[in-house]
Amino acid sequence: LPALQLTRIQQVEHEGCMTLLAGSAGVNVSTVLFVGRAGPNAALLVLRPRVGLRLLAEIEPEEITDDLLADIWGQVAVLHQTGIAHGALDATHVMCSSGEPALVGFAHASTGQSGYRQAKDVAELLAATAGIVGDGRAIDACVGVLGDARLRAALPFLQPAALGALTLAALGARGRAARARIEELHREAADRLGIEVAALPQLQRVRLSSLLLAAGSLVAVAVLLGQVGNPAKVWAVVNHADWGWAAAAL
Repeated sequence: LPALQLTRIQQVEHEGCMTLLAGSAGVNVSTVLFVGRAGPNAALLVLRPRVGLRLLAEIEPEEITDDLLADIWGQVAVLHQTGIAHGALDATHVMCSSGEPALVGFAHASTGQSGYRQAKDVAELLAATAGIVGDGRAIDACVGVLGDARLRAALPFLQPAALGALTLAALGARGRAARARIEELHREAADRLGIEVAALPQLQRVRLSSLLLAAGSLVAVAVLLGQVGNPAKVWAVVNHADWGWAAAAL
């Protein structure tokens, strides 16, 4: 199932479906009570939250034990074994208590060929937990449950462009300090695996401003081509052009 939805009803149906799939596979999730339309211009997803749980982002670091970290990664392992990638696995989408933790917020989840998205999940949660309990404990918990290979696959995604804003904020990595802070985590993870730190592929975020600029450029080209008209006439104009004025215009 794709992670792209164009309408509100598609969005809530997708999140409801992903939540049900994860729950049926054994992941601790919220219970889906209702998915459907709520009036002519709205859609509604009703979930029954798991009682007594708090967001990982709201828990004090001293309350997070190694066993709790292992349980969180255990839930991720079950999710990924099902072929589902969460897509936004930061500290606001993990809920914890004295019992087993739960995963929530499956709006960006996907199934199928999602190996790279699962690797991004691992990088996101690793960075998020590192911002709370420290790099060493976060890496140890990840490797202890998922193993070295899964951490190695996640290393290329330990860079600011691949991580969410909330995760970067939890790391205290803002602005120019972001890359240095993520590189520190990346270096410690590589040391834990006993491998050399390799040059990372540079990922770029696609921003709305970039999309608007590209769309505007296409429109401008289309308008100019419409003004050009017959290529033979264009060639005639070029042959009689005043190159002094052309240079000035350029």
